Amino acid sequence: MNILDCIFLSYMNLKNRKKNVYTTIILISLAVVIFVISLSYTNKFLESMEKAINKNISYRTIAVIPNYETSQEEIIKKVLNVSNIVKVVPQKEYYTAVDIENIDNNLLDNASVSIQGANEDIQPSIIEGRGFYKNENDVCIIPEKFYPYNLDENFNSEDLIDGKTLIGKDIIIKYYSYDYSDGIQKVNQAFEKKLTVIGIYNQDENMAEYNDCYISFNDMSSIISDIKENTVYSENTIVAGGNGVFAIVDEAKNVKSVESALKELGNDDYRVIIRSVANTELMESIQIVCVIVSIVLMFIAFVNITISTIKSAIERKYEIGMQKAIGFKNRQIQWITFTENIIIGSLSYIVAIALTVIINIILKKYIIDTNSQLYQIGLNIDIIICLIALIISLIVPIISSFICNIAILKKTPVSLNKER
Repeated sequence: MNILDCIFLSYMNLKNRKKNVYTTIILISLAVVIFVISLSYTNKFLESMEKAINKNISYRTIAVIPNYETSQEEIIKKVLNVSNIVKVVPQKEYYTAVDIENIDNNLLDNASVSIQGANEDIQPSIIEGRGFYKNENDVCIIPEKFYPYNLDENFNSEDLIDGKTLIGKDIIIKYYSYDYSDGIQKVNQAFEKKLTVIGIYNQDENMAEYNDCYISFNDMSSIISDIKENTVYSENTIVAGGNGVFAIVDEAKNVKSVESALKELGNDDYRVIIRSVANTELMESIQIVCVIVSIVLMFIAFVNITISTIKSAIERKYEIGMQKAIGFKNRQIQWITFTENIIIGSLSYIVAIALTVIINIILKKYIIDTNSQLYQIGLNIDIIICLIALIISLIVPIISSFICNIAILKKTPVSLNKER
């Protein structure tokens, strides 16, 4: 019996058992769909949590707040003596929000972005264009997917701007000083500043928002000075802030040691507070839960496929008995069964992947792409998990059928026909 004969006989056997074949394909497909979607999304959540810890500058920033009146220069000089600190920034010059007047001479309404100080040493990894030069001013780095508006319930991924198209273009930002003399906040003076986009960064890799932009520390200082020097306060106004600074650490893994060094250096002269603390215990717990979920889902997939295969093999005792009676050898019957399971597994996998893609498209369109946090995580189907699912879809039915057929093929055609 050649390969073509084997395929033809397998096809005819499957055709004669349409109902059972369809049931088996549905069961295997559902198991694979649940397996692929659940584990793919879980992996993306875990990856995003890792990025939040390793890439986000917030987890590398430590606030140093003096306990008594002292000069900011003195604090900065003292803090810079600690190893692994790459920059010390006055608290008020760390980041702020500004409006956007226009982009490349195109006026924008209600546009607002967050700007943060950076330099050639402290900046996100550039994926297009370039980073800051030393002492460079009037330039900015924007996200690859740029959304120059507030990230609220009106967020729509279709409104994202391709940052690559803005490299070399000018963005005019607008910021304000205020008058509080009457006890009511009023705009005192408006300022404009032109910034040229020199590069873009991957906001997902850095776990940044789609409207987080970077400008030079000099530009940031200039903006804060304009606001501070032209803001009018009433006698009863309490001005927030002080001489506190932000110390930026070179890597997230060094934050704890730097925190300890700062506390030891301070001698209770100032408080040391990590700006954002990553809950590593929670992450470890989530990883454990994900591993358990993965094992359970894989077990369910194995069981569903195995039960379907064994049930199919048992129901075919009479058919196998007839094949043995007309002269088929055990090896030939095994090859026919093997081919049948390859066909069933392949069809199940194709159906499962098609359903998975459809479900993923629906979820992305109506849920993921309309939520900035979910969109940022980048929930999608994992190719590696799809390959694992393919192996499960093909190997498990073959192994289950082979084990079941060993017992069946040992019997004579007469005994098999009696068990019909």
